[in-house]
Amino acid sequence: MGFQADIVIRGAGGQPVAIVELKNWKDLTPDVGAELRRGLTASHSIGPQIPFFLLLSQEKGFLWHGPPADSTDQPACAFSMTEVIRYYLPDLGADQWLGPDSFRLVVLQWLYDLIDGKRGEESEAERALAEGGLFAVLWGAGIMEEVAV
Repeated sequence: MGFQADIVIRGAGGQPVAIVELKNWKDLTPDVGAELRRGLTASHSIGPQIPFFLLLSQEKGFLWHGPPADSTDQPACAFSMTEVIRYYLPDLGADQWLGPDSFRLVVLQWLYDLIDGKRGEESEAERALAEGGLFAVLWGAGIMEEVAV
């Protein structure tokens, strides 16, 4: 049985280019993502054919590029998600925490806006995605939710 990803981004050719995991936990760390990636790779749920792994909470995001290296696997970049959340939910208080469905909807809208070119490198998160190489594969991409990979 494969792994069910929260979101899979498929490139213009239809191939999966990124797995997006939504873990809207306070104080999310890159160690969570590294452990999740290692587990998925060890179980052969994902392989090197899916080059990007994006882990997001409403506070932080982490992007990995390439297969997990070892137990010290660190993200290619880490970034704040605060500007992104504030853009879509300007009235959300700093101490308010989104539920899973609300967070998913914000992330999906953001990803669709990135794919459609409605947002550029305006926030720290978007600049990090550009620096990490994910931004370049978003043009012409498609999004699938809760997909077995």
